[in-house]
Amino acid sequence: MKKITKYFCCFMLAALLANVTFAQTSGSQKDQPHPRILEDKSVSERLQKDWKKRNSTIQTQPVQWFELGEGFFGTYENNDSKFQALYDQDGNYIQTYKKSDWNNATASAKAAYDISMYKNQPVLSYWEVYDADKRGYYLELNDHGKISHVWLNDAGEFSTTVPKTKPKS
Repeated sequence: MKKITKYFCCFMLAALLANVTFAQTSGSQKDQPHPRILEDKSVSERLQKDWKKRNSTIQTQPVQWFELGEGFFGTYENNDSKFQALYDQDGNYIQTYKKSDWNNATASAKAAYDISMYKNQPVLSYWEVYDADKRGYYLELNDHGKISHVWLNDAGEFSTTVPKTKPKS
């Protein structure tokens, strides 16, 4: 009986070690922080269809879709400029951002950043709303080696959540 118990304990220990090793090396994308590549093909196709309808002149540009937790965004390039099309979690279009140089940021964006709780996090990338009828910004910041994502509205208010679409009248 002692021999069986000994073998059983050795077997369980080996199984536990194998399981721990596997868990440390095979983390799924679901465990990764946002944003992460959008893997749901039906959502990706629906977003792509809407994006093509909105961008009929550049439909051939490849778009990489990402999941944000409370929304999605697609990245693409056109005429050497980088863009992000932002959608809410229901797939409703919010707005498009164009990547810009932080050194050329608007005075209001810089002033809001300078008095914000984010002022000690260096700006890694800066994006301005590209839609003619909207204002706002998206910043990727270096938060002690980790990238943080914040949105800044035209009133100078920061948020870590995706901007909302306005209700349809």
